[in-house]
Amino acid sequence: MKHGSTFTLLVLLTLAPDFARGADRATPRFRGRIETQRVEKEPTLPADPTVPDFEVRVAYAQSAAAWGTVHDVKTAQGSLPALNEVLKREYGVPEEAVTSFAMSYSTTLSKGASDRVRFAATADGVGYALVQNPVVPELHGDAVAIGTFGGGYSFDAGGVDFGVGAVAGVGREKRIDATSTDLIESIPLRNGAVYLYGADFELARRFRFDRSTAFRLSGSAKETLVETTTPSASAGGALGASSQLFHRWRAAGTLERAVELAFLQRSVLLVEGIAGPQPLPVSVLPRIWDYAHNLYPTPELGAMFGAGLGLRAALSRASRLETHVGYYGGYPGGMLALKLSAVDLTLASWGLENSAAYHVLGERLWQASLGFSL
Repeated sequence: MKHGSTFTLLVLLTLAPDFARGADRATPRFRGRIETQRVEKEPTLPADPTVPDFEVRVAYAQSAAAWGTVHDVKTAQGSLPALNEVLKREYGVPEEAVTSFAMSYSTTLSKGASDRVRFAATADGVGYALVQNPVVPELHGDAVAIGTFGGGYSFDAGGVDFGVGAVAGVGREKRIDATSTDLIESIPLRNGAVYLYGADFELARRFRFDRSTAFRLSGSAKETLVETTTPSASAGGALGASSQLFHRWRAAGTLERAVELAFLQRSVLLVEGIAGPQPLPVSVLPRIWDYAHNLYPTPELGAMFGAGLGLRAALSRASRLETHVGYYGGYPGGMLALKLSAVDLTLASWGLENSAAYHVLGERLWQASLGFSL
C-alpha cells in the first residue's frame, strides 16, 4: 500500500508541469472569448440613413391664427374706431401660414460611387401679417407663391462631405403696407412678380471615437437674390427695393451615441448644438421666407444658438422614427418623424423669432408633412 502511494505521487509530480503549461495556454484563449463577448454586446453606431432616389413631400405649417388680422380688418372697414381696435388688439402678434410641395430625384454618377447628383422642383407659399407701431397702427403683410427648380452635387473628399447647388424660380406676390387711415375703405394691395436665384454650399465631417460614439460637425450657407416688380410702399424703404440679397448660414455639432432601448433597434442618442438664424435641428423654412418677412439673418447672440436632444431608431427593417426636442433660438420646440416603408409622417412645433432681436416678435409654428420615397 505504501509503495502504491509513492508511485502515484511520482506520476502526479511528473505530469504537473504539462498540466500547468496547458492551463497557461488555454487561459488566454478563454479570456479572449470573454472579452470578445463583452465587445460584441456593446451597441454599434449604425450607418446613416440612405438618401432616397426619388421623393415627394407636401408640408403645411401655421401659427395659432393665420391671416386672421386681414379678415378682421375687412370686417371693420368703414369705421376708424373699429379698425384701430382690431389693429391695437393684434399689435405685435405675427400671423403666418407656410405651404410647400417638393419633388426630388438623385442618383450616383457611377455604380458604387459616393458622389450624387440631385434635381429638385418645389412650389412654396408664405402668407404673413403683422401689426406694428402702437401709436399709429400699421398693417404689414405679404402673400407670396413661387415655383423653383434646382440641382446639386455632393461628394466625399478625404472623409469630408461636400455639397454645392443652385436654384432659380419665379412667382407672384401681394403685399400690404398701410396705416389705419389707409384701411378705412379698402386694403391697399400691391402686386408684382418675384424672381429668385440662389446658391448653396455645405460640408460635414464625422469623427469616430469608438464603435459606439462619434461626433459630427457640419456647416452650410444659402445665398438668395430676390428681384421683384412689386411697386414700392408709399413710405419707401427696403420693402420696396427692386432686388435684395439674403444670407442664411448654419453651423452644427452633434454627439452621436449608440444605445440599447427596449422595442427599438439600432438606436442612436443625439446631443445637438446649433448656431445660425432660426437654429432648428431640421430644415423647415422655404428660402423665400426671409424675403416675405424682410428679415436679414444678423440676429442678437441669444437668438442664434440652439441646443437639444434627439433620437434615431429602427422599429423594424423597413420602418424607423426620429425625434428632436430642445431650446432653439430662445424658444422650446420639438418634432416626431415616423417612416413606414416608403411613407413618412412628421409632426412638429417650433418657436421662431421674426426680428433681429431676442424674444421680441416670437411666433409658434405648428407643422405637419407627408412624404413618399423610393
